[in-house]
Amino acid sequence: MALQSAYSTTFNGGPVVLLWGDATGMRALSALLRKMLVVPSAMTLSEFCEAADGRIITVGMRANRRDTGMRLIHEDLEWTLRPQSADDFAALD
Repeated sequence: MALQSAYSTTFNGGPVVLLWGDATGMRALSALLRKMLVVPSAMTLSEFCEAADGRIITVGMRANRRDTGMRLIHEDLEWTLRPQSADDFAALD
């Protein structure tokens, strides 16, 4: 896998989700975010991201800023972004 993820409750003083990988993985993440701008349905990162901790990350779009961010939902993670944030993040590739 070109991208990996892990959730930690103790990294840098609080809960955080780490994403790391090579350029191929980051491009795959950018492509997924761009696709979601056109087809705004929930998708997972599991096609190109190996969850080192076994937690699947589901990505979705929301118009409301207060409903965005990364959340622990049961044993998995939900990442919600506003369309503009997804576009900004995708442009970082």
